[in-house]
Amino acid sequence: MSERTESGRPEISIIVPVYQVEKYLNECIDSILAQTFTDFELILVDDGSPDNCPALCDAAAKRDSRVRVIHKQNGGVSTARNAGLDAAQGNWIAFVDSDDTVEPEYLEKMHKAVLETGADFAICSSQCIDETGKTLAGGEHRLLNEFLPQEEVLRRMVVSDFQVPWNKLYRRKLLENLRYPENKAFEDTCLMPVIYARAASACGVWDFLYNYRIVTGSAMHRKTTLKTLDWVEAWYRLFDVLYQNGIRDALCAAYRPILTAVWDIWLHLTPEERKQYDDFYAPIIKEFYQKNPQGKELADWKFQRYMRDYAKVVKTLDDNVGRVLDYLKEKNLLDNTLVVYTSDQGFYMGEHGWFDKRFMYEESMRTPLIMRLPKGFDRKGDITEMVQNIDYAP
Repeated sequence: MSERTESGRPEISIIVPVYQVEKYLNECIDSILAQTFTDFELILVDDGSPDNCPALCDAAAKRDSRVRVIHKQNGGVSTARNAGLDAAQGNWIAFVDSDDTVEPEYLEKMHKAVLETGADFAICSSQCIDETGKTLAGGEHRLLNEFLPQEEVLRRMVVSDFQVPWNKLYRRKLLENLRYPENKAFEDTCLMPVIYARAASACGVWDFLYNYRIVTGSAMHRKTTLKTLDWVEAWYRLFDVLYQNGIRDALCAAYRPILTAVWDIWLHLTPEERKQYDDFYAPIIKEFYQKNPQGKELADWKFQRYMRDYAKVVKTLDDNVGRVLDYLKEKNLLDNTLVVYTSDQGFYMGEHGWFDKRFMYEESMRTPLIMRLPKGFDRKGDITEMVQNIDYAP
């Protein structure tokens, strides 16, 4: 139990993105308002929901002064969470999905844990419920009442409980200047590695305090499409954070979902997408088996095939850089925009053989940066001094 601090700011801000959950929204709101820890604000972000959700949000605000409502045009769950973050006043931040519920001690136990341990965030066990609210069998505790240093936090990113924004209480500074990527699927998994890389430590809470509702047709249970590539990107970000921080024993677990997703996309290509692929590669594959190259001829064939595909990718990128420049010119933005045209540090062949950018030979340190300066800058020519090794994440 807690009362509002003397500063007038709530101790905790709870952000709930709301969209087409009329059937479950009141149950979610009621579970939050029934918290034993009372010093919080509840921010309901109506993401342009076309059902009765906007009215339900306003009704909740009328009956409890801790509830704030934001009505906005539909932009997706990321834009809703970001709007909530922009409005949040609490020292700690929590997220709850609008079709889920939380136990009465959800806030109290996690808040107590972070204060006792000094951790940057707390994470509690979660369990699944069905559409009626009944707890589904098979739930297991994947957390203890434990203190987790940063290395262990990063290692556990491959565990499902660590890949979602809910079931956690974050210190406000962890989310400063961070926002969820918009217009992407799996946006939460995409941001979590960045948050964890900022956290010095975390603490686990053993209790089942968060109830995740399994709803047919929800975003977490969508069919495979090319949007699954967003899942690949999210897991690559996770993999890269593990790699950069030297957590090698978790790399295989992080790479497996990438391969699975890519294979899944291939299996679920539409007939039109598969025809495009087959029309291009079928003649190439047929010619390969007819020639049956061996030895040096096989190596030459692999090199040529790889280089031709690579060159097509480069051309596609180059064409799209042109589209960006055309857009900037059309919008009268070109004269005050710095455009940096670069390449990755990897992909070199020669005396070192084929090698990835992680192997920083001298050639890697000489990757050029070509810059188009804004109007008024008269600096021209080459700058040969190495200033910074820039690595662009996907």
